[in-house]
Amino acid sequence: MSAGVACGRRESVSIMVNEEDHLRIQVLRSGFEPDAAWNQVAEIDDRLERVVPYAFSTQFGYLTACPTNCGTGLRISVMLHLPALVMTKQIERVFQAVSKINLAVRGFYGEGTQASGDLYQISNQVTLGRSEEQILTQIKEVVPQIVKYERAVREALLADNRTMLEDRIWPRLRDAAGGTQHHERGGRWTC
Repeated sequence: MSAGVACGRRESVSIMVNEEDHLRIQVLRSGFEPDAAWNQVAEIDDRLERVVPYAFSTQFGYLTACPTNCGTGLRISVMLHLPALVMTKQIERVFQAVSKINLAVRGFYGEGTQASGDLYQISNQVTLGRSEEQILTQIKEVVPQIVKYERAVREALLADNRTMLEDRIWPRLRDAAGGTQHHERGGRWTC
């Protein structure tokens, strides 16, 4: 069976054929714009559905090659950078909390991957028995709470461990900028 992918000019839209499912429409956006991303997906989906017959069951919704995607077939993923939660080992609390409400935390490259650079994907696990609006609402409610938690932990880290953080960060910034070592007070580096 053949597979393929079509990408939009700006590479923010892709349509994959015979990947995990028969058809996957993917929209990528920077920032937290789930409504705009959903509207774009829905428009593409509506256009495709006019010319491509989808398998649909009144009991199970859209029938997909991957059983976990049956129902709406909608998977909303948000990529979050959570270094403070990782550093303080509070990321496990996030994992436990979101799993109780049927959300998944995955690594940078999706299911079965580890986080890279403290980047995590948060996404819905359940598509059967839930409407697109319910899935979208849940993501819009939960993600800002995780971001708020991360920011609070960052503030606490800065207040309690500023020197330790600066000692970890400045050498990395220097290396990233290709700078030379110039030691300053407090163990900081300049470029």
